[in-house]
Amino acid sequence: MTKTEIEIRSWDRFITRNFVIQPDLLGKQHTFSYENYKIQIKLPDLGKLDRGKGYDEVISVGSLRTVNKGPIDYNVLKVDVTVRRATRIQIRSEVLTTNPNARELFSDDEQENLNRIAFRYGEIAEKAFDYWIRVVRWKTNLSIFGRYEWQDNRTGWSTRLEDIASEKTIWIGPGIGHIRSVKAITLEEWNEIESVLSQGIDSPIYHDLKHDGKVHLMSGDLYRAVVDLAVACETYMRFSFLKKLSQELNPTLLTFIEEANISQYLNKFFPSILDDYDKKRFKEIKSDLHKLFNSRNKVVHMGEIHGLTEATCRKFAEVTDELLSIKPK
Repeated sequence: MTKTEIEIRSWDRFITRNFVIQPDLLGKQHTFSYENYKIQIKLPDLGKLDRGKGYDEVISVGSLRTVNKGPIDYNVLKVDVTVRRATRIQIRSEVLTTNPNARELFSDDEQENLNRIAFRYGEIAEKAFDYWIRVVRWKTNLSIFGRYEWQDNRTGWSTRLEDIASEKTIWIGPGIGHIRSVKAITLEEWNEIESVLSQGIDSPIYHDLKHDGKVHLMSGDLYRAVVDLAVACETYMRFSFLKKLSQELNPTLLTFIEEANISQYLNKFFPSILDDYDKKRFKEIKSDLHKLFNSRNKVVHMGEIHGLTEATCRKFAEVTDELLSIKPK
């Protein structure tokens, strides 16, 4: 019985929802470190398109050009994730020429060890994939990237008006469409994401909250949208101001500032760290931020807001985007 030493890696395939890419991203990959493991997330290449029955569908054609019908972009349905960490094991040479899980070639202890490694690597792959998803959302501003598909309860049938006595339809209302397009990720964005991943930078919590709020808005959950958008704005203002404070600041004073009411950040603290141009920008959205925070407080403390509309929440989302684009001096 001949033994050989091999270095192993794990492979997993994950579903990617609402993921559209431009053609020059086909086959691209992101390589980065996560918890001391080397991660590679690889996009499918053109050879994975339309492979027929028996093959996993990982990519499909998105939009087509009007003139020559060539693809403008592609829908990425799944990506491959590999994990490495200089793990070496001894196996019988025959393992490399037989089908996977040839149990007769492994002792019980070896099987247990392989299952333990597979579980750990799979756990890392899932966590690294989630990290990658959040970074992509952050750098592309695509709130629905990687999210579960949301569908409303309408069937596509238009509203009909009927005569009750005869049950005859006398009028059919206009159709209500809910078509949501997804912006294709560009090569420039892909490279920016690569830079963030290579530095091990996580997506800021206020961006995560902003995207959560926007998704709640899309699904019609206005109360949760208001809460998440407000917390995103408050967290950003607090974080930005506290980051500017001296490390030598008296701990008692620092605690006082950290616990200050949001109105203090809105009216005094946050504006104080902006230059003249951004102060003007902030002043233009300050009234809407007041409304957002007041709405959040009514939801949290009273459990409801009378008259809250989708249009109002869309405005709150725009204000959140604008605030997060203001960078302290």
